[in-house]
Amino acid sequence: MNYLLFDSECAKCGNLARTVEQVAGGWLESRSLHDPSVQELLSEAKPGWTWRPMLVTFRNGRARVYSGTLMVVRMGVALGPVKSFRILTGAA
Repeated sequence: MNYLLFDSECAKCGNLARTVEQVAGGWLESRSLHDPSVQELLSEAKPGWTWRPMLVTFRNGRARVYSGTLMVVRMGVALGPVKSFRILTGAA
């Protein structure tokens, strides 16, 4: 499972994360950065991580963490143009 990490104390962030999770159709699950297990995962995969939206993917049992432009590109490639357009336009 892949994870979209977000600040669950931000209402806009939560709404967007739920929309992305719905449109992704099982490719990812949204998880809160406030979750201790998420923080532990990040500390192992990306020591010194900072508080911002992130995408965590797994390959061969290894976590890879994306943020910023790389996160957007990775999600766009994985979800494809139609699903990405649905997320960008809020047409979920």
